[in-house]
Amino acid sequence: MKEKIKIVWGHIKNFAKTRKKATIALIVLLVISGVFAAKAIKARNVETKYVLAAARTDTISSVVAGGGVVAAESQVDIKPKVSGDVVYVGVKVGDKVKKGDLIARIDETDARKSVRDAEINLENAKLSYEKSIKPATELEIRQAENALFKAEDNLDKEALAAYDAALSGLAKLPEAISGIYDLIYDTDFGFEMTNLNYYKTLALLNKDGAAKAASLTEENYKKAKSLYKSVSSDLIAFDSEGDEILNYLESVYEGVKAGLEAAQAERNFIMLVRDDFDSRNQDIPYFLSNDLKTAETYVSSLQSELSNLASKKSAFRDAVLSVAEKKDDLEELKNKPDALTLSTAKISLSQRENSLTDAKEKLNDHYIRAPFDGTVAKMNIKNSDSVSSDSVSSGSSIATIVSEKSMAEISLNETDISRVKIGQKAVLDFDSTDDVVIAGTIIEVDAVGSSSQGVVSYGAKIAFESEDERIKSGMSVNAEIKVEEKTNVLVVPAAAVKSQGGRTFVSIASNPPKTIGNVAVGLSSLPTMVSVETGLENDDYVEIVSGLSEGDVVVVRTVAGDSGQATITNIRSSTGGNMMMFQSGGMAAPRMR
Repeated sequence: MKEKIKIVWGHIKNFAKTRKKATIALIVLLVISGVFAAKAIKARNVETKYVLAAARTDTISSVVAGGGVVAAESQVDIKPKVSGDVVYVGVKVGDKVKKGDLIARIDETDARKSVRDAEINLENAKLSYEKSIKPATELEIRQAENALFKAEDNLDKEALAAYDAALSGLAKLPEAISGIYDLIYDTDFGFEMTNLNYYKTLALLNKDGAAKAASLTEENYKKAKSLYKSVSSDLIAFDSEGDEILNYLESVYEGVKAGLEAAQAERNFIMLVRDDFDSRNQDIPYFLSNDLKTAETYVSSLQSELSNLASKKSAFRDAVLSVAEKKDDLEELKNKPDALTLSTAKISLSQRENSLTDAKEKLNDHYIRAPFDGTVAKMNIKNSDSVSSDSVSSGSSIATIVSEKSMAEISLNETDISRVKIGQKAVLDFDSTDDVVIAGTIIEVDAVGSSSQGVVSYGAKIAFESEDERIKSGMSVNAEIKVEEKTNVLVVPAAAVKSQGGRTFVSIASNPPKTIGNVAVGLSSLPTMVSVETGLENDDYVEIVSGLSEGDVVVVRTVAGDSGQATITNIRSSTGGNMMMFQSGGMAAPRMR
């Protein structure tokens, strides 16, 4: 028996010489090993047992592996894009920073205002564009016509109110101007001296002030009288044009205003004389108090009239503007969409969008942030607790940051590199430390490979998602990259799948026991081979696309003999397939995959 086995293994040693010889050797091996296994089992007359597993729904992933070294990123000088006063510094030398942490802030007051202005301009542009692209509906035109009609009706009402206010104001002036005249020029005291001059003689302590007040009183009275004559002679008819009514209302307003100023001047003059009596602790003459009350009456009356004129004047102007706007709106509705207006609105909208984007970018430029995790190695500006702030220029270095983030630079073969993409996740372990495992992300993949001794390899860089102080630059690293993953798919152990002659199959246990696991068990009937279609696979599991259902029990290993254990031997053939042989004491039939 030993001599025959030696002959078999002699065939295996010559396997790789030629494809024809390899094929013949494989056939011979299959036949002889089958005969030997059958004889051994028959001779020992023991029951064949099976290790079973159930097909189940699970997640399966495929990985590729590569090795390389740990590398560190280099330092970077932080340079602002804008110039200005530094109003905030948030770090100092030696501080650790995270990506996005605020290092410094440059005064952004003007930049914020630019963003607000750009937002308002954009909203206006949007409204104009939306308005320009929609053709007017019949309802919109009717609504615009109705709005114009209401505006014109309101204008008529305001014109009447303005005209009435003008007449009312004009009616108040004669009485007020006449009364002010009496207060100034009457000779109530029988000295052939006007009241104004007599009152001046009563102001013993403030003669200069009384003289100036008396002069101002006369000046304002003469102005009020002149304007009243002008307004009285220019009286217009009610059916005058709107502009004529508005102009006349303005003239009456100025006349009443002048009358009010004359009354106020007379009142102030009398109050000055009264205060002079108070200063001398003298009783105030009754005639002085009476004249002061009269002057106050004229002031109050003309103030009320002036306020009414101002209100009517404002309302009348608004009504005129409203009619003009409603006319423009109606005309625009009738003519839309206008090609030129539409094109202009579209261009304006695009410009405003670009302006807002630019304004926001310029605002962000005032916030200087860390581009990655690292340590502040150098600061060229004062800290925030400094007495005075620094001014910086765009392009000048304000800080230097050294990255503490590590990465792995690994090498992959030309078969695996096509499956590796930026963003894929990886698991890293290190030869120097058995208990450190770090997750990573592919950040770079070489587009061009390098050849060494006929072997082509490609480089890839993996960024660490966490750091460990035990991992140093230059250490060896091993990476497993998850290149594909499927969830909620049917899987079975990889050892259960057999491939031979272009056909893939599994063996199904017809009447399996209730409890299955890693222990070999006997079956009441032989397993049945079933063809299956496979999908994603890895070293442990294979996806079953068709041919099985969840819960089907498949044979993972066949165990012959009384050991209860089965071992697997992999033999790589010269044709590129895997020949897997199951052994239990003797040799079992091989399978091709």
